[in-house]
Amino acid sequence: MDPKNYDVEDFCQDLSFWKWVKYGDAESKLFWEKWLEQHPDKRPEVAQAKKILQAINIDQKEPNERSITTLWYEIDNKITSSEKIRRIGQRKKRPFAISRFAAIFIGFVIGFVGLYVLTKFNGAEQSPASQQTKMIERANPAGRNSTITLPDGTRIRLNAASTLIFPEVFSAKTRQVSLIGEAFFQVAKDPSRPFIINTGRFSTTVLGTSFNINAYPSSGEIKVAVVTGKVFVEDKEGTGDKKSLTITPEEMAVFNKASGDLSSHAFDYLKEIAWKDNIIHFENADMEAIIDKLAQWYGVTFILNKHIPSKKDYTATYDNKSLEEVLQGLSFAFDFEFTIENKVITIN
Repeated sequence: MDPKNYDVEDFCQDLSFWKWVKYGDAESKLFWEKWLEQHPDKRPEVAQAKKILQAINIDQKEPNERSITTLWYEIDNKITSSEKIRRIGQRKKRPFAISRFAAIFIGFVIGFVGLYVLTKFNGAEQSPASQQTKMIERANPAGRNSTITLPDGTRIRLNAASTLIFPEVFSAKTRQVSLIGEAFFQVAKDPSRPFIINTGRFSTTVLGTSFNINAYPSSGEIKVAVVTGKVFVEDKEGTGDKKSLTITPEEMAVFNKASGDLSSHAFDYLKEIAWKDNIIHFENADMEAIIDKLAQWYGVTFILNKHIPSKKDYTATYDNKSLEEVLQGLSFAFDFEFTIENKVITIN
């Protein structure tokens, strides 16, 4: 996402912003100070975000994108729906939203999250239950994906800016993992031990099948698209009309985080799953959506010095293309010039 569209929470989840505020990183400092000169209207949100991050006291090396994403994922799950200032997908700003957001988050950080940060970042003493089973985390930053093979033989293609958490040894009754972000699963069959993927309040249960889960914290939806086999999905809090669904090949379950609604429909493989084959697909996309996807895919930041009309009319597919090749195609379609320097893309 382009920082000009950030709200306070978005700034708090930006790794470069963390490096500037918490660690005085020279490159990040230069970027954000220059960016603020170009976008003075965002100074109030930046000031509030800085206060929130400054309230977090951690004594360790710089956090990475995994730790930041995990932290804010926990915050999002712990704050009740009535306290949330912004619902993803409903980005209308209210005059009091920033100050109220800051008050809630600073208080929360000092309280529960203060403890969470200490235990997560500083290796505080764990409970006896957590010591019995070692948990393993595999995280990808923006610009990188990877393949993971679990102890039971399940293969997982983990997308960029995503984290998978799983036990070193599965229990005798179930195989449970946690996902933040997106992954494609090829689950090894084991009728005696269902495979369960937890994504916050939403869970996906299978025995042996292949499917894709898109559950980024920044998205207003969780999507589960089935390629083979059968998948059971469930809203554990059950606030919508439907609390669970069973979906079969070529079907996709869609869970709306804000309303709790759960539905299913057919899906386009190219649109939902082709990422695992290193294919970028845009369908009726505007420039904002394109920039969001490229920033995640290639691990870069964009600076827009030119206004580009928000027309949702760009459709294209790029198969194993470099960032420069993609930008060259976009520059013709949207009539702009670009430069690439130190993972910062400037569009003029």
